[in-house]
Amino acid sequence: MDREAEKARARKRRNNKFRMRRKARRFFEWSGWWDYIRSKDIESEKRLRSCMFADNMAKCSCCMCGNPRRNGMGTGDTMQEKRLRDLAKEQLKELEGEG
Repeated sequence: MDREAEKARARKRRNNKFRMRRKARRFFEWSGWWDYIRSKDIESEKRLRSCMFADNMAKCSCCMCGNPRRNGMGTGDTMQEKRLRDLAKEQLKELEGEG
């Protein structure tokens, strides 16, 4: 494997991890979750908690945390699924028009 490609992949992984940690920290600041922490060093606690939650932001399957497609609160289909369904409908129309 090319050394530059390996470095680029590692850089992308680090960037994604940093981005998810920042997103977790913003979420917890927005939700007021930090108000329940009883620690003297609140900044280190924020850093630790955001690192823990960065890998998987949906820690449970309730309607607030979980995947909205699974718990029935969302639209049900992703954009990719919608595109595939529309493409299949178009192909069926073409086949019906030829026959």
